[in-house]
Amino acid sequence: MSVIEKAVVDLANALDTLEAKIETRLDEQNVSGDAISAARRQARAAKDQAEIASKGVGAAISDIKALLAKSETNGKG
Repeated sequence: MSVIEKAVVDLANALDTLEAKIETRLDEQNVSGDAISAARRQARAAKDQAEIASKGVGAAISDIKALLAKSETNGKG
């Protein structure tokens, strides 16, 4: 796994952890239902964006690997 791929996985894990901490914290503080819903929506949106970004990074890594392989095959690498 490349450094970038590991970073994306670590980011996704961190967002999962953050989402769980937000849930716990909001429950502990008896925050209003609207605030809880807003925080949950924001956490979900951040997680969704991270997943989209990770797919883009994965595709970019695949493209770069293919270009490098092609370059090596053509004797340019």
